[in-house]
Amino acid sequence: MKKLTLCVLFIIIAVRAFSAEPDAKQILEKSLSAMGGIENLEKVQTKTGSAKVTVAGLSGSYHLWAKSPDKMKMLLDLGVLQQERAYDGTKGWQKQNSLQELAGDDLDRLKRTAEFNPLLDYYKRGVPMELKGKEKIENAEAYRLEFKVTPDHIETFFFDTTTFLPIRELRPVTIKGEKQELRLDYSDYRNVDNIKLPFSIIQTLPDQILALTIQEYTLNADIAESIFHSPVEAHENEPYDVTLGTIPNKVYKENDAVFEEAPTESWTFYVVLKEKYSRPVDLVAAKIEFYSEDEKLESIELSESMLETIRGISFGGFNNQEEIFDLHHDFSRPVAESVDKMVYKLNLVTPKGEKIQKSIDIPVEVYEQKTELLFPIKGKFMVAGGHDFNEPHKGEWSQHYAYDIICLGPHYEFIKTDGSTNEDFYAYGMEIIAPADGKVVFARNDVPDNKKPGKIDSDVFMKMSDPIRAFPGNNVIIDHGNSEFSFLAHMKMGSVRVKTGDTVKAGQVIGLLGNSGNSDGPHLHYHFMAGPTVFNNDGLPSKFKNVEMELLTQEALKISTPKRGLYLVAK
Repeated sequence: MKKLTLCVLFIIIAVRAFSAEPDAKQILEKSLSAMGGIENLEKVQTKTGSAKVTVAGLSGSYHLWAKSPDKMKMLLDLGVLQQERAYDGTKGWQKQNSLQELAGDDLDRLKRTAEFNPLLDYYKRGVPMELKGKEKIENAEAYRLEFKVTPDHIETFFFDTTTFLPIRELRPVTIKGEKQELRLDYSDYRNVDNIKLPFSIIQTLPDQILALTIQEYTLNADIAESIFHSPVEAHENEPYDVTLGTIPNKVYKENDAVFEEAPTESWTFYVVLKEKYSRPVDLVAAKIEFYSEDEKLESIELSESMLETIRGISFGGFNNQEEIFDLHHDFSRPVAESVDKMVYKLNLVTPKGEKIQKSIDIPVEVYEQKTELLFPIKGKFMVAGGHDFNEPHKGEWSQHYAYDIICLGPHYEFIKTDGSTNEDFYAYGMEIIAPADGKVVFARNDVPDNKKPGKIDSDVFMKMSDPIRAFPGNNVIIDHGNSEFSFLAHMKMGSVRVKTGDTVKAGQVIGLLGNSGNSDGPHLHYHFMAGPTVFNNDGLPSKFKNVEMELLTQEALKISTPKRGLYLVAK
Protein backbone atom coordinates (compact mmCIF):
# COMPACT_ATOMS: atom_id res chain seq x y z
CA MET A 1 0.00 0.00 0.00
CA LYS A 2 2.84 2.41 0.87
CA LYS A 3 4.65 1.55 -2.36
CA LEU A 4 1.48 2.39 -4.34
CA THR A 5 1.06 5.71 -2.54
CA LEU A 6 4.65 6.69 -3.25
CA CYS A 7 4.21 5.74 -6.87
CA VAL A 8 1.05 7.86 -7.21
CA LEU A 9 2.78 10.79 -5.46
CA PHE A 10 5.72 10.53 -7.84
CA ILE A 11 3.37 10.61 -10.83
CA ILE A 12 1.55 13.70 -9.47
CA ILE A 13 4.84 15.54 -8.90
CA ALA A 14 6.05 14.59 -12.38
CA VAL A 15 2.80 15.81 -14.00
CA ARG A 16 2.97 19.08 -12.10
CA ALA A 17 6.59 19.57 -13.12
CA PHE A 18 5.75 18.79 -16.73
CA SER A 19 2.77 21.20 -16.81
CA ALA A 20 4.34 24.08 -14.80
CA GLU A 21 4.43 27.45 -16.59
CA PRO A 22 7.89 28.80 -17.49
CA ASP A 23 9.14 31.72 -15.44
CA ALA A 24 10.05 35.14 -16.88
CA LYS A 25 13.67 34.26 -17.65
CA GLN A 26 12.71 31.00 -19.32
CA ILE A 27 10.15 32.80 -21.52
CA LEU A 28 12.77 35.31 -22.64
CA GLU A 29 15.29 32.51 -23.32
CA LYS A 30 12.69 30.62 -25.36
CA SER A 31 11.90 33.80 -27.28
CA LEU A 32 15.56 34.46 -28.12
CA SER A 33 15.85 30.83 -29.21
CA ALA A 34 12.73 31.14 -31.40
CA MET A 35 14.16 34.24 -33.08
CA GLY A 36 17.31 32.36 -34.07
CA GLY A 37 19.27 31.71 -30.90
CA ILE A 38 21.58 33.97 -28.91
CA GLU A 39 24.68 32.97 -30.90
CA ASN A 40 23.07 33.77 -34.26
CA LEU A 41 21.48 36.97 -32.97
CA GLU A 42 24.84 38.22 -31.70
CA LYS A 43 26.34 37.73 -35.17
CA VAL A 44 23.88 40.20 -36.71
CA GLN A 45 25.53 43.61 -36.64
CA THR A 46 23.58 45.54 -39.27
CA LYS A 47 20.08 45.47 -40.68
CA THR A 48 18.43 47.27 -43.57
CA GLY A 49 14.81 47.11 -44.54
CA SER A 50 12.37 48.52 -47.08
CA ALA A 51 8.62 48.62 -46.58
CA LYS A 52 5.32 49.96 -47.74
CA VAL A 53 3.81 52.29 -45.19
CA THR A 54 0.41 53.79 -44.45
CA VAL A 55 -0.16 56.56 -41.94
CA ALA A 56 -2.96 59.11 -41.53
CA GLY A 57 -4.60 57.72 -44.66
CA LEU A 58 -1.48 58.30 -46.77
CA SER A 59 0.61 55.57 -48.39
CA GLY A 60 4.26 55.56 -49.28
CA SER A 61 7.63 53.95 -48.67
CA TYR A 62 9.81 53.40 -45.62
CA HIS A 63 13.52 52.58 -45.49
CA LEU A 64 15.59 51.59 -42.46
CA TRP A 65 19.32 51.36 -41.77
CA ALA A 66 20.39 50.03 -38.35
CA LYS A 67 23.76 49.18 -36.84
CA SER A 68 24.57 47.53 -33.51
CA PRO A 69 24.42 48.60 -30.77
CA ASP A 70 22.41 51.81 -31.23
CA LYS A 71 22.70 53.53 -34.62
CA MET A 72 19.66 53.99 -36.80
CA LYS A 73 18.30 55.99 -39.72
CA MET A 74 14.81 55.91 -41.21
CA LEU A 75 13.43 57.58 -44.33
CA LEU A 76 9.67 58.01 -44.69
CA ASP A 77 8.29 59.18 -48.05
CA LEU A 78 4.53 59.80 -48.31
CA GLY A 79 4.72 61.92 -51.45
CA VAL A 80 3.32 65.04 -49.80
CA LEU A 81 5.61 64.58 -46.83
CA GLN A 82 9.16 63.28 -46.46
CA GLN A 83 10.86 62.72 -43.13
CA GLU A 84 14.38 61.57 -42.23
CA ARG A 85 15.32 60.69 -38.69
CA ALA A 86 18.61 59.30 -37.39
CA TYR A 87 20.63 58.59 -34.26
CA ASP A 88 24.41 58.19 -34.55
CA GLY A 89 25.04 56.73 -31.12
CA THR A 90 25.34 60.14 -29.49
CA LYS A 91 23.22 62.71 -31.31
CA GLY A 92 19.84 62.56 -33.01
CA TRP A 93 18.38 64.64 -35.82
CA GLN A 94 15.25 64.93 -37.90
CA LYS A 95 14.59 66.52 -41.27
CA GLN A 96 11.05 67.36 -42.28
CA ASN A 97 11.02 70.54 -44.37
CA SER A 98 13.76 71.84 -42.05
CA LEU A 99 16.62 70.18 -40.19
CA GLN A 100 16.30 69.82 -36.44
CA GLU A 101 18.79 68.57 -33.89
CA LEU A 102 16.76 66.55 -31.35
CA ALA A 103 16.96 66.98 -27.61
CA GLY A 104 15.05 66.13 -24.45
CA ASP A 105 12.09 63.77 -24.80
CA ASP A 106 12.41 63.63 -28.60
CA LEU A 107 16.04 62.51 -28.34
CA ASP A 108 15.24 59.95 -25.62
CA ARG A 109 12.48 58.44 -27.75
CA LEU A 110 14.72 58.22 -30.81
CA LYS A 111 17.60 56.74 -28.78
CA ARG A 112 15.33 53.95 -27.52
CA THR A 113 14.08 53.26 -31.07
CA ALA A 114 17.70 52.95 -32.22
CA GLU A 115 18.50 50.08 -29.82
CA PHE A 116 19.46 47.27 -32.19
CA ASN A 117 18.05 44.27 -30.27
CA PRO A 118 16.61 45.39 -26.93
CA LEU A 119 15.46 41.92 -25.80
CA LEU A 120 18.92 40.44 -26.31
CA ASP A 121 20.43 43.46 -24.57
CA TYR A 122 18.05 43.18 -21.60
CA TYR A 123 18.87 39.46 -21.26
CA LYS A 124 22.63 39.99 -21.33
CA ARG A 125 22.45 42.92 -18.90
CA GLY A 126 20.16 41.08 -16.53
CA VAL A 127 17.44 43.74 -16.61
CA PRO A 128 14.87 42.84 -13.89
CA MET A 129 11.76 41.26 -15.40
CA GLU A 130 8.49 39.94 -14.03
CA LEU A 131 5.88 37.62 -15.50
CA LYS A 132 2.44 39.23 -15.17
CA GLY A 133 0.38 36.27 -16.34
CA LYS A 134 -1.28 35.69 -19.69
CA GLU A 135 -3.43 37.87 -21.92
CA LYS A 136 -5.36 37.46 -25.13
CA ILE A 137 -3.71 39.39 -27.98
CA GLU A 138 -5.90 39.32 -31.09
CA ASN A 139 -6.33 35.57 -31.69
CA ALA A 140 -3.31 34.46 -29.68
CA GLU A 141 -2.62 33.79 -26.03
CA ALA A 142 0.47 35.60 -24.80
CA TYR A 143 2.73 35.80 -21.76
CA ARG A 144 3.04 39.34 -20.40
CA LEU A 145 6.55 40.25 -19.23
CA GLU A 146 7.45 43.59 -17.64
CA PHE A 147 11.06 44.80 -17.88
CA LYS A 148 12.22 47.34 -15.33
CA VAL A 149 14.73 49.09 -17.59
CA THR A 150 15.23 51.87 -15.02
CA PRO A 151 13.47 52.46 -11.70
CA ASP A 152 10.91 54.72 -13.41
CA HIS A 153 10.81 53.16 -16.90
CA ILE A 154 8.96 49.87 -17.41
CA GLU A 155 8.49 48.26 -20.80
CA THR A 156 6.05 45.43 -21.47
CA PHE A 157 6.45 42.65 -24.03
CA PHE A 158 3.91 39.98 -24.95
CA PHE A 159 5.18 36.59 -26.16
CA ASP A 160 3.04 34.05 -28.01
CA THR A 161 2.59 31.05 -25.68
CA THR A 162 3.08 28.64 -28.58
CA THR A 163 5.87 30.17 -30.68
CA PHE A 164 7.40 32.38 -27.94
CA LEU A 165 7.88 35.12 -30.57
CA PRO A 166 7.19 38.70 -29.38
CA ILE A 167 3.83 39.85 -30.76
CA ARG A 168 3.30 43.13 -28.91
CA GLU A 169 5.34 45.75 -27.12
CA LEU A 170 4.14 48.59 -24.88
CA ARG A 171 6.55 51.43 -24.30
CA PRO A 172 5.99 54.67 -22.32
CA VAL A 173 6.92 57.79 -24.29
CA THR A 174 6.66 61.54 -23.74
CA ILE A 175 5.54 63.63 -26.72
CA LYS A 176 5.32 67.41 -26.40
CA GLY A 177 5.33 67.07 -22.64
CA GLU A 178 2.47 64.58 -22.59
CA LYS A 179 2.99 61.03 -21.35
CA GLN A 180 1.62 58.47 -23.82
CA GLU A 181 1.84 54.76 -24.50
CA LEU A 182 3.43 53.55 -27.72
CA ARG A 183 2.18 50.15 -28.88
CA LEU A 184 4.02 48.00 -31.42
CA ASP A 185 2.33 44.91 -32.88
CA TYR A 186 4.52 42.32 -34.65
CA SER A 187 3.31 39.54 -36.95
CA ASP A 188 4.06 37.58 -40.15
CA TYR A 189 7.46 36.30 -38.93
CA ARG A 190 9.71 34.87 -41.63
CA ASN A 191 13.24 33.42 -41.78
CA VAL A 192 15.97 35.78 -42.99
CA ASP A 193 19.44 34.20 -42.84
CA ASN A 194 18.36 31.93 -39.95
CA ILE A 195 16.85 34.85 -38.03
CA LYS A 196 13.09 35.24 -37.63
CA LEU A 197 11.92 38.80 -38.30
CA PRO A 198 8.41 40.34 -38.40
CA PHE A 199 7.24 41.42 -41.86
CA SER A 200 4.27 43.33 -40.43
CA ILE A 201 4.75 46.05 -37.81
CA ILE A 202 1.96 48.36 -36.64
CA GLN A 203 2.88 51.32 -34.45
CA THR A 204 -0.01 52.88 -32.52
CA LEU A 205 -0.18 56.13 -30.59
CA PRO A 206 -3.42 57.70 -29.30
CA ASP A 207 -3.72 59.95 -32.37
CA GLN A 208 -1.82 58.00 -35.04
CA ILE A 209 -1.42 54.53 -36.51
CA LEU A 210 1.58 53.74 -38.72
CA ALA A 211 1.51 50.37 -40.49
CA LEU A 212 4.60 48.84 -42.12
CA THR A 213 4.49 45.95 -44.57
CA ILE A 214 8.10 44.87 -44.96
CA GLN A 215 9.19 44.01 -48.49
CA GLU A 216 12.82 43.06 -47.79
CA TYR A 217 15.37 42.75 -44.98
CA THR A 218 19.13 42.52 -45.47
CA LEU A 219 21.38 41.45 -42.60
CA ASN A 220 25.07 42.24 -42.08
CA ALA A 221 25.42 44.46 -45.14
CA ASP A 222 28.08 47.18 -45.00
CA ILE A 223 26.59 50.50 -43.87
CA ALA A 224 28.74 53.63 -44.02
CA GLU A 225 28.93 55.54 -40.74
CA SER A 226 28.17 58.75 -42.61
CA ILE A 227 24.59 57.63 -43.28
CA PHE A 228 23.75 58.26 -39.62
CA HIS A 229 25.39 61.69 -39.47
CA SER A 230 23.41 64.89 -39.59
CA PRO A 231 23.63 66.88 -42.86
CA VAL A 232 25.06 69.67 -40.71
CA GLU A 233 28.13 67.51 -40.11
CA ALA A 234 28.27 66.20 -43.68
CA HIS A 235 28.48 69.76 -45.05
CA GLU A 236 29.94 71.57 -42.05
CA ASN A 237 32.98 72.80 -43.98
CA GLU A 238 30.95 74.22 -46.86
CA PRO A 239 29.73 77.82 -46.82
CA TYR A 240 26.04 78.34 -46.06
CA ASP A 241 23.81 78.85 -49.09
CA VAL A 242 20.73 80.74 -47.85
CA THR A 243 17.95 81.93 -50.17
CA LEU A 244 14.86 84.03 -49.54
CA GLY A 245 11.55 83.88 -51.36
CA THR A 246 7.92 84.68 -50.77
CA ILE A 247 4.66 82.77 -50.68
CA PRO A 248 2.72 83.79 -52.64
CA ASN A 249 5.34 84.30 -55.34
CA LYS A 250 3.64 87.58 -56.26
CA VAL A 251 2.22 89.79 -53.53
CA TYR A 252 -1.03 91.56 -54.40
CA LYS A 253 -2.74 94.31 -52.42
CA GLU A 254 -6.49 94.89 -52.27
CA ASN A 255 -8.58 97.85 -51.24
CA ASP A 256 -10.30 97.32 -47.88
CA ALA A 257 -13.66 98.49 -49.22
CA VAL A 258 -16.91 96.73 -48.44
CA PHE A 259 -19.18 99.06 -50.40
CA GLU A 260 -17.20 102.12 -51.52
CA GLU A 261 -13.47 102.58 -51.96
CA ALA A 262 -11.72 102.61 -48.59
CA PRO A 263 -8.74 104.80 -47.61
CA THR A 264 -6.63 101.72 -46.80
CA GLU A 265 -5.39 98.68 -48.68
CA SER A 266 -4.07 95.37 -47.36
CA TRP A 267 -1.84 92.46 -48.35
CA THR A 268 -0.49 89.29 -46.82
CA PHE A 269 2.64 87.22 -47.48
CA TYR A 270 5.29 84.95 -46.00
CA VAL A 271 9.04 85.41 -46.36
CA VAL A 272 10.40 81.86 -46.73
CA LEU A 273 14.02 81.05 -45.87
CA LYS A 274 15.74 77.99 -47.33
CA GLU A 275 19.27 76.57 -47.08
CA LYS A 276 20.84 74.29 -49.68
CA TYR A 277 21.39 71.42 -47.23
CA SER A 278 18.56 72.34 -44.83
CA ARG A 279 21.10 73.40 -42.21
CA PRO A 280 19.63 75.52 -39.40
CA VAL A 281 20.32 79.21 -38.97
CA ASP A 282 19.10 81.50 -36.22
CA LEU A 283 17.32 84.79 -36.82
CA VAL A 284 18.93 87.74 -35.03
CA ALA A 285 17.15 90.78 -36.47
CA ALA A 286 14.86 91.86 -39.31
CA LYS A 287 13.91 95.14 -40.94
CA ILE A 288 11.26 96.05 -43.51
CA GLU A 289 11.44 99.12 -45.75
CA PHE A 290 8.37 100.42 -47.62
CA TYR A 291 8.78 102.19 -50.98
CA SER A 292 6.69 104.09 -53.49
CA GLU A 293 8.36 104.73 -56.85
CA ASP A 294 11.80 104.27 -55.23
CA GLU A 295 11.02 106.74 -52.45
CA LYS A 296 11.49 105.21 -49.03
CA LEU A 297 8.33 105.80 -46.98
CA GLU A 298 9.15 104.04 -43.73
CA SER A 299 11.56 101.56 -42.15
CA ILE A 300 10.42 99.13 -39.44
CA GLU A 301 12.76 97.23 -37.13
CA LEU A 302 11.07 94.03 -35.95
CA SER A 303 11.40 93.39 -32.24
CA GLU A 304 12.48 90.06 -30.77
CA SER A 305 8.94 89.38 -29.52
CA MET A 306 7.50 90.23 -32.94
CA LEU A 307 9.91 87.85 -34.68
CA GLU A 308 8.96 85.10 -32.26
CA THR A 309 5.26 85.71 -33.00
CA ILE A 310 5.49 85.68 -36.81
CA ARG A 311 8.07 82.90 -37.19
CA GLY A 312 6.97 79.38 -38.07
CA ILE A 313 7.13 76.53 -40.57
CA SER A 314 3.91 76.94 -42.52
CA PHE A 315 4.43 75.19 -45.85
CA GLY A 316 5.26 71.58 -45.09
CA GLY A 317 2.62 68.92 -45.62
CA PHE A 318 0.76 69.24 -48.92
CA ASN A 319 2.81 72.32 -49.89
CA ASN A 320 6.00 70.27 -49.55
CA GLN A 321 8.45 73.15 -49.10
CA GLU A 322 11.86 72.44 -47.53
CA GLU A 323 11.98 75.66 -45.55
CA ILE A 324 14.11 76.44 -42.50
CA PHE A 325 11.42 78.86 -41.31
CA ASP A 326 9.07 81.53 -42.59
CA LEU A 327 7.91 84.93 -41.37
CA HIS A 328 4.24 85.82 -41.82
CA HIS A 329 2.96 89.37 -42.31
CA ASP A 330 -0.42 91.06 -42.79
CA PHE A 331 -0.13 94.75 -43.68
CA SER A 332 -2.74 97.47 -44.02
CA ARG A 333 -1.48 100.85 -45.27
CA PRO A 334 -3.04 104.10 -46.55
CA VAL A 335 -3.94 104.00 -50.24
CA ALA A 336 -2.42 107.45 -50.59
CA GLU A 337 1.05 106.04 -49.85
CA SER A 338 0.91 103.93 -53.05
CA VAL A 339 3.28 101.29 -51.61
CA ASP A 340 4.70 99.34 -54.57
CA LYS A 341 7.73 97.62 -53.01
CA MET A 342 9.09 96.30 -49.75
CA VAL A 343 12.72 95.50 -49.00
CA TYR A 344 13.03 92.79 -46.36
CA LYS A 345 16.43 92.49 -44.63
CA LEU A 346 17.49 89.66 -42.31
CA ASN A 347 20.48 89.25 -40.00
CA LEU A 348 21.22 85.55 -39.40
CA VAL A 349 23.79 83.50 -37.52
CA THR A 350 24.92 79.89 -38.03
CA PRO A 351 25.42 77.40 -35.16
CA LYS A 352 29.17 78.18 -35.36
CA GLY A 353 28.56 81.92 -35.01
CA GLU A 354 29.05 82.88 -38.66
CA LYS A 355 27.01 86.01 -39.47
CA ILE A 356 24.89 86.14 -42.65
CA GLN A 357 22.96 89.09 -44.06
CA LYS A 358 20.22 88.52 -46.64
CA SER A 359 17.66 90.77 -48.26
CA ILE A 360 14.86 90.45 -50.80
CA ASP A 361 12.95 93.02 -52.84
CA ILE A 362 9.21 92.28 -52.77
CA PRO A 363 7.04 94.07 -55.36
CA VAL A 364 3.52 94.91 -54.11
CA GLU A 365 1.05 95.05 -57.00
CA VAL A 366 -2.66 95.36 -57.78
CA TYR A 367 -3.87 92.29 -59.64
CA GLU A 368 -5.44 92.95 -63.02
CA GLN A 369 -8.04 90.19 -63.41
CA LYS A 370 -8.37 88.98 -67.00
CA THR A 371 -11.38 86.65 -66.73
CA GLU A 372 -14.85 88.09 -66.11
CA LEU A 373 -16.33 85.92 -63.37
CA LEU A 374 -19.85 84.94 -62.35
CA PHE A 375 -20.32 83.99 -58.72
CA PRO A 376 -20.33 80.14 -58.67
CA ILE A 377 -23.85 79.84 -57.19
CA LYS A 378 -27.11 81.67 -57.84
CA GLY A 379 -29.37 83.13 -55.16
CA LYS A 380 -28.92 84.23 -51.57
CA PHE A 381 -25.69 83.40 -49.79
CA MET A 382 -23.18 84.36 -47.14
CA VAL A 383 -19.40 84.11 -47.15
CA ALA A 384 -18.63 82.31 -43.89
CA GLY A 385 -14.91 82.81 -44.26
CA GLY A 386 -12.66 84.18 -46.90
CA HIS A 387 -10.87 86.83 -48.86
CA ASP A 388 -9.99 89.04 -45.90
CA PHE A 389 -6.29 89.63 -45.40
CA ASN A 390 -6.37 88.24 -41.83
CA GLU A 391 -8.54 85.20 -42.63
CA PRO A 392 -7.53 81.55 -41.86
CA HIS A 393 -7.46 80.46 -45.54
CA LYS A 394 -4.28 82.52 -45.83
CA GLY A 395 -2.34 79.73 -44.12
CA GLU A 396 -2.41 77.62 -47.31
CA TRP A 397 -0.57 78.71 -50.43
CA SER A 398 -3.26 78.57 -53.13
CA GLN A 399 -6.12 79.65 -50.84
CA HIS A 400 -4.93 83.17 -50.02
CA TYR A 401 -8.09 84.67 -51.53
CA ALA A 402 -10.52 81.77 -51.03
CA TYR A 403 -14.21 81.84 -50.10
CA ASP A 404 -16.32 79.41 -48.04
CA ILE A 405 -19.83 80.00 -49.39
CA ILE A 406 -23.08 79.04 -47.67
CA CYS A 407 -26.27 79.17 -49.75
CA LEU A 408 -29.27 80.54 -47.84
CA GLY A 409 -33.03 80.08 -47.84
CA PRO A 410 -35.67 82.50 -49.17
CA HIS A 411 -35.42 84.64 -46.01
CA TYR A 412 -31.64 84.23 -45.62
CA GLU A 413 -32.01 81.17 -43.35
CA PHE A 414 -29.09 78.75 -42.91
CA ILE A 415 -31.07 75.67 -41.89
CA LYS A 416 -34.65 74.39 -42.08
CA THR A 417 -34.93 72.93 -38.56
CA ASP A 418 -32.04 71.97 -36.26
CA GLY A 419 -29.15 71.41 -38.69
CA SER A 420 -28.53 67.83 -37.58
CA THR A 421 -28.39 66.48 -41.16
CA ASN A 422 -26.84 67.64 -44.41
CA GLU A 423 -30.30 67.81 -45.97
CA ASP A 424 -31.40 70.27 -43.29
CA PHE A 425 -29.10 72.94 -44.77
CA TYR A 426 -30.52 75.06 -47.57
CA ALA A 427 -27.08 74.88 -49.16
CA TYR A 428 -27.06 71.11 -49.58
CA GLY A 429 -27.79 70.07 -53.17
CA MET A 430 -27.77 73.63 -54.59
CA GLU A 431 -26.49 73.95 -58.17
CA ILE A 432 -22.88 75.03 -58.68
CA ILE A 433 -22.07 76.83 -61.93
CA ALA A 434 -18.92 77.45 -63.94
CA PRO A 435 -17.79 81.03 -63.16
CA ALA A 436 -16.54 81.52 -66.73
CA ASP A 437 -15.79 79.69 -69.97
CA GLY A 438 -12.91 77.25 -69.77
CA LYS A 439 -11.57 73.73 -69.93
CA VAL A 440 -11.83 71.24 -67.08
CA VAL A 441 -8.31 70.15 -66.08
CA PHE A 442 -9.43 68.02 -63.14
CA ALA A 443 -12.67 66.59 -61.79
CA ARG A 444 -13.35 64.18 -58.94
CA ASN A 445 -16.73 62.62 -58.11
CA ASP A 446 -16.19 59.65 -55.73
CA VAL A 447 -15.61 61.15 -52.26
CA PRO A 448 -18.43 60.35 -49.78
CA ASP A 449 -20.14 63.26 -48.07
CA ASN A 450 -19.49 63.61 -44.34
CA LYS A 451 -22.52 62.02 -42.73
CA LYS A 452 -23.14 64.60 -40.04
CA PRO A 453 -22.56 68.38 -40.06
CA GLY A 454 -19.86 69.34 -37.57
CA LYS A 455 -17.95 66.06 -37.95
CA ILE A 456 -15.25 65.54 -40.59
CA ASP A 457 -14.76 61.88 -41.51
CA SER A 458 -11.07 62.24 -42.39
CA ASP A 459 -10.47 58.50 -42.14
CA VAL A 460 -12.75 58.09 -45.16
CA PHE A 461 -11.23 60.49 -47.68
CA MET A 462 -7.59 60.23 -46.53
CA LYS A 463 -7.63 56.47 -47.18
CA MET A 464 -8.87 56.89 -50.75
CA SER A 465 -6.66 56.76 -53.82
CA ASP A 466 -4.79 60.03 -54.40
CA PRO A 467 -5.73 61.43 -50.95
CA ILE A 468 -4.32 64.89 -51.73
CA ARG A 469 -7.03 65.32 -54.36
CA ALA A 470 -9.62 63.67 -52.09
CA PHE A 471 -8.88 66.14 -49.28
CA PRO A 472 -11.06 68.86 -50.91
CA GLY A 473 -13.80 66.30 -51.52
CA ASN A 474 -15.41 66.17 -54.95
CA ASN A 475 -13.91 69.07 -56.84
CA VAL A 476 -13.47 70.65 -60.24
CA ILE A 477 -10.60 72.78 -61.59
CA ILE A 478 -11.29 74.95 -64.65
CA ASP A 479 -8.63 76.60 -66.82
CA HIS A 480 -9.93 79.97 -68.04
CA GLY A 481 -6.75 80.83 -69.94
CA ASN A 482 -4.26 83.61 -69.15
CA SER A 483 -2.95 81.58 -66.16
CA GLU A 484 -6.27 81.92 -64.31
CA PHE A 485 -8.01 78.87 -62.85
CA SER A 486 -11.15 78.30 -60.78
CA PHE A 487 -11.18 75.71 -58.01
CA LEU A 488 -14.56 74.51 -56.67
CA ALA A 489 -14.67 71.95 -53.85
CA HIS A 490 -16.78 69.89 -51.38
CA MET A 491 -19.41 68.92 -53.97
CA LYS A 492 -21.96 66.19 -53.35
CA MET A 493 -20.71 62.69 -54.24
CA GLY A 494 -21.95 61.58 -57.66
CA SER A 495 -23.20 65.06 -58.58
CA VAL A 496 -20.23 66.32 -60.61
CA ARG A 497 -21.41 66.63 -64.21
CA VAL A 498 -18.10 67.29 -65.95
CA LYS A 499 -14.90 65.35 -66.45
CA THR A 500 -11.29 66.16 -67.24
CA GLY A 501 -10.98 67.52 -70.78
CA ASP A 502 -14.54 68.88 -71.00
CA THR A 503 -15.17 72.42 -72.22
CA VAL A 504 -17.60 74.44 -70.08
CA LYS A 505 -19.50 77.69 -70.58
CA ALA A 506 -20.07 80.43 -68.00
CA GLY A 507 -23.21 79.63 -65.98
CA GLN A 508 -23.21 75.92 -66.89
CA VAL A 509 -24.16 73.66 -63.97
CA ILE A 510 -21.11 71.53 -63.12
CA GLY A 511 -22.31 69.84 -59.91
CA LEU A 512 -24.26 70.14 -56.67
CA LEU A 513 -23.14 71.63 -53.38
CA GLY A 514 -22.25 68.97 -50.80
CA ASN A 515 -20.29 68.22 -47.66
CA SER A 516 -17.43 66.02 -48.91
CA GLY A 517 -13.76 65.98 -47.95
CA ASN A 518 -12.33 68.36 -45.34
CA SER A 519 -15.68 70.06 -44.75
CA ASP A 520 -17.47 70.56 -41.44
CA GLY A 521 -20.82 71.44 -43.01
CA PRO A 522 -22.50 71.85 -46.41
CA HIS A 523 -20.78 74.69 -48.24
CA LEU A 524 -18.87 75.52 -51.42
CA HIS A 525 -15.17 76.30 -51.28
CA TYR A 526 -14.09 78.54 -54.18
CA HIS A 527 -10.81 80.14 -55.03
CA PHE A 528 -9.12 81.68 -58.05
CA MET A 529 -5.49 80.64 -58.62
CA ALA A 530 -2.53 81.12 -60.96
CA GLY A 531 -2.01 77.44 -61.87
CA PRO A 532 -3.74 74.07 -62.01
CA THR A 533 -2.22 72.55 -58.85
CA VAL A 534 -3.93 73.01 -55.52
CA PHE A 535 -1.48 73.66 -52.65
CA ASN A 536 1.38 74.68 -54.98
CA ASN A 537 0.22 77.73 -56.95
CA ASP A 538 -0.47 81.31 -55.98
CA GLY A 539 -4.01 82.23 -55.05
CA LEU A 540 -5.39 85.24 -56.92
CA PRO A 541 -7.78 88.03 -55.89
CA SER A 542 -11.17 87.68 -57.61
CA LYS A 543 -14.05 89.99 -58.46
CA PHE A 544 -17.55 89.03 -59.64
CA LYS A 545 -19.93 90.92 -61.89
CA ASN A 546 -23.25 89.68 -60.46
CA VAL A 547 -23.18 90.04 -56.65
CA GLU A 548 -25.46 92.50 -54.83
CA MET A 549 -26.65 93.43 -51.37
CA GLU A 550 -30.41 93.85 -51.28
CA LEU A 551 -31.70 96.84 -49.30
CA LEU A 552 -35.27 97.63 -48.23
CA THR A 553 -35.10 101.40 -48.68
CA GLN A 554 -32.92 101.93 -51.72
CA GLU A 555 -31.45 100.33 -54.81
CA ALA A 556 -29.34 97.21 -54.32
CA LEU A 557 -25.60 97.77 -53.93
CA LYS A 558 -23.17 96.09 -56.28
CA ILE A 559 -20.37 94.29 -54.42
CA SER A 560 -17.64 92.88 -56.63
CA THR A 561 -15.59 91.33 -53.80
CA PRO A 562 -17.91 89.70 -51.23
CA LYS A 563 -16.91 90.00 -47.59
CA ARG A 564 -17.64 87.50 -44.83
CA GLY A 565 -20.73 87.89 -42.72
CA LEU A 566 -22.82 89.89 -45.23
CA TYR A 567 -26.19 88.73 -46.57
CA LEU A 568 -25.72 88.83 -50.34
CA VAL A 569 -27.38 87.74 -53.58
CA ALA A 570 -25.83 86.38 -56.76
CA LYS A 571 -28.11 87.35 -59.67
